[in-house]
Amino acid sequence: MFSKIWTKQSTKESFNKIEQLKEKIWEDIKEINSGLTNYKHMKKLIITDEPMIKTSTAKIKRHEEMSKILAEEGAIK
Repeated sequence: MFSKIWTKQSTKESFNKIEQLKEKIWEDIKEINSGLTNYKHMKKLIITDEPMIKTSTAKIKRHEEMSKILAEEGAIK
């Protein structure tokens, strides 16, 4: 079994890649939003490596996911 040793440099590079990815996604979202009415615009993007909470039929439990996200944001602020 191999394990990767995380150094400050590799963590920083990983963070930069995530930020670049997030910027590219936001460019695409802005383009899509331009064709939508204001109340349908995507206003926030959260990228995570955690799996989403799902039902037994593999549907995402949106209310539980939102509760989890809001709890995490509350802890951050």
